[in-house]
This record gives sequence, C-alpha cells and structure tokens, in this order.
Amino acid sequence: MIAELHQAHMRGVNVEILVPRNTDSYIIDRVNHFFMYKLSKLGINFYLEPQMNHAKIMVIDGVEAIVGSNNLDYLSFELNSEVGIFFNKPEALHKILSIIKEWKNDVVFFDIKTYKMRWYDYILYLIIKVFYKIL
Repeated sequence: MIAELHQAHMRGVNVEILVPRNTDSYIIDRVNHFFMYKLSKLGINFYLEPQMNHAKIMVIDGVEAIVGSNNLDYLSFELNSEVGIFFNKPEALHKILSIIKEWKNDVVFFDIKTYKMRWYDYILYLIIKVFYKIL
C-alpha cells in the first residue's frame, strides 16, 4: 500500500489521508504516527482529526468512491467480516465530498518538521515487520 500511495503521488495525484489524532489504543497511535511520518516524507498529506472515526472513505478522481469499515490490513481482508460499498453516482459522490469537506474543517495538518520520532517507534516498527502477516 505504501508503494501504491507513493506511485500515485509521483503521478501527480493529490493524496490526502485523514486519521484520528488519537485512537483507543496507544500502540495503534504510535504505529499510525510512524507510518504517517514515513509516508509524509514521500509526499502524502495527512490530517489529524480531533475525534476517533472508524469510517473508511476513498474518493478516486472525484468520480467514484468506496465507503466501508475495512482497514487495509490482513485481518480485514482475510479474517474479519467487513463491508464496503463502491459507487459512482454523482449525487452520492457530492454528498461524500461535502462530508469530507466538513470533517476537514476541524483537522490539523501532520507536519513532519515538527513531529519527533521516539526511539521506541523504531522498535515497534521492527516488531510490526516481524508479525506483519498475522496483524
């Protein structure tokens, strides 16, 4: 997924990702911040939402979208029961884009110039790499 996002950015695609500032798990927060830091260096823009939001929305070129509960991980695709709805109806797209615009009113840009990686972020990343297939 990291490679795909980076390639999209290299093709000139504006990639913006909204992420909760804090989830219900400190470890997940650290993982999120680690990957946001790495992807921000590649040109992906992250915005931190003040509230936890489990919704996943992807809008592609403003002409199609998917809304669902699934994460982009092994558990969501192979083990968990998740659902997503793909659509390209202009009315639904307009509504989703207006919801995203409303969400973006309260976000804070994740700036790698002010974010400092912690030593244990690197250790956590190594652990994740070892257990990636079962996560």
